[in-house]
Amino acid sequence: MTRELAGKLLESNNFKSTVSENRKTEGRKKEASQKAERTKNGKNNDKLKCLYFNAKSLGSKIRELELLARTENIDVIGITETWLTADIQDSEMSIEGYTLLRKDRNDDRKKKGGGVAFYIKNELNFACCDDIFEIDFPESLFCNIICEKEKTLVGVCYRPPSSKDANDRALYSLLSKVSKDRLIVMGDFNFPELKWSQPESLSDSLLFLKCLNDNFLEQLVDEPTRGNNILDLVITSDISIINSVTVGEPFETSDHQVIRFELIGKK
Repeated sequence: MTRELAGKLLESNNFKSTVSENRKTEGRKKEASQKAERTKNGKNNDKLKCLYFNAKSLGSKIRELELLARTENIDVIGITETWLTADIQDSEMSIEGYTLLRKDRNDDRKKKGGGVAFYIKNELNFACCDDIFEIDFPESLFCNIICEKEKTLVGVCYRPPSSKDANDRALYSLLSKVSKDRLIVMGDFNFPELKWSQPESLSDSLLFLKCLNDNFLEQLVDEPTRGNNILDLVITSDISIINSVTVGEPFETSDHQVIRFELIGKK
């Protein structure tokens, strides 16, 4: 190789190296700028604002939900008892800036009621987990959400008051399957006999509690969510990934209270 050719190759490599470094620098600047913009807009990306409620029919309340989501800058909304059906299009239930994930009740014996859904901000990195289900516990929906490079499996479940033993066994199997993940499950489980605000009354003789304990899951709601009962729950595999669980007001005409909490990304 001639000295002139070697010099040109060296210049070329130096140029490529400089371009590569410039691209990395620009990438870091862009990321910093986006982070600063999120902070300016009140968006702290290492914490996601989450909201859950039993809607007792969502269709007529979608505009009220949109106002709530925008006013409070909610990132993830979980809903039970949507009462949505196949003839109601996603476009009728859309909220600008959010993706709707839904699973309607599909039961010929009991068509009215039920159904679960998520609204998730489009800017979040998430994926629906269609492979997580139990045939005998159909009203559940799961997705993975990335927050500060931490993947959290987030679920919403509805257990009707009319649930049979087979449905409950399927629920316990489902919770056992997902318990190995960094997990949050919200939902209406309809166990009025469980007095969560009185820990001394809780016993493994109750199969739902045994399921939680066997799978090292914690339940964090300790205030009534419907009347005097704690029916709506927030369950997690790690209490350090949830912050500020509060029970608030009823959502519109629903007789269930809204639950708010934060999902923490990096600990």
